[in-house]
Amino acid sequence: HDPQDELGLCHLTSKMLLRGTLNNSKTEFYKKLERLGGQISVDVRAEGIVYRAAVLSENLGEFLDLVNEAFVRPKFPAEELKKLKKETESIILEQKSSDKALVSYHFQKFFYGSHPYANPILGTRKSLSKINHKDIVRFHEKYFGGDGMTLFVSGDADKLVIKSWFQGLLMKLTALHPNASSA
Repeated sequence: HDPQDELGLCHLTSKMLLRGTLNNSKTEFYKKLERLGGQISVDVRAEGIVYRAAVLSENLGEFLDLVNEAFVRPKFPAEELKKLKKETESIILEQKSSDKALVSYHFQKFFYGSHPYANPILGTRKSLSKINHKDIVRFHEKYFGGDGMTLFVSGDADKLVIKSWFQGLLMKLTALHPNASSA
C-alpha cells in the first residue's frame, strides 16, 4: 500500500519497471520485446500488482531474460518518470469528468473508510508532484522481493523452465532487497 503522503507510488513504481533498465532504454526494451513476439503490461490494483505477459513459445528463454532484467536491473530514468507522472495526471483529470469514476471513488471512500483500499491507486495530482526518483527506488527495494510474489502461467511453456526462472528471479530480488516485505 502507498504511504498516505505518497499516493500513487505503487502505480508509478510498477509502471517504471517497464520504462528502461540498466542495459536497455524504454525504446530498446520494447523493440526487443516486439522482436520476440512478446508483450507485457501491468495492472495496479488495491490488493496487488498484476503483470501480464505473452510471448511466442520458441522465444521464451530470451523473453524471461528480458523480464528478469526489468525486475532486477531497472533504471527508473528521470525523463520517463516525468513523462509517466504527466500521463497519470492526465488520467486523474479525465477521471474527474467521468461520472463512473467519480461514483467509484466516492463508493470506495464510503465503503472502505480509512482503509488503504479507499485511496486512489493513481494517487492525486498533489501526491504525484511529491514523488521522486528516490521514492521509486525505495518502494522497489521494499516491496519487490521477499515472499510476496506469486506467478501464474498458462499456455505452451515448460513448467520446469518457468519454475526455475521464477525461483532464480526471487533469489536475485531477495539478494538485492533482503528486507523486502510482502505486506
